[in-house]
Amino acid sequence: MNPTGLYPESLCPIARSLDLLGQKWSLMIVREAVAGATRFADFRAIGIPSDILTKRLTSLVDAGVMERRPYREAGERARDDYHLTPAGMALLPVLSALVEWGTEYLPIPAGRTLENVTTDTHEAVHVAYVNDAGEVINQDRVTIQTVPAA
Repeated sequence: MNPTGLYPESLCPIARSLDLLGQKWSLMIVREAVAGATRFADFRAIGIPSDILTKRLTSLVDAGVMERRPYREAGERARDDYHLTPAGMALLPVLSALVEWGTEYLPIPAGRTLENVTTDTHEAVHVAYVNDAGEVINQDRVTIQTVPAA
């Protein structure tokens, strides 16, 4: 049974997104970029092996999630910074939803964790469904269905 009616899987936006973002480390790179990381060494600092980081950054750039910007420090060779594109920044709600889900269903007993907050007041915020009229819709009223592609 295929409740969404999508054949083949390549037509499903979830499957297509996971082809890129489901690779180990990809969303962690985006998380670090949202937090301000731009340089290879910044991303490498979270424990990603260099060869894997190179592949993931290339995939994210090729997909339009990140862009390379050349820079050169005095006396150094030219290198690239990596910055989120608008498509990359549009992943913030995805990361925020994962923060909420992971905090709720995979809690850690102690230490530090992540929380979604506003940039100015650091007030806690939550991911929500909002209709075109701006009304917040309860999750039990939301489903995923097939519609004609745009």
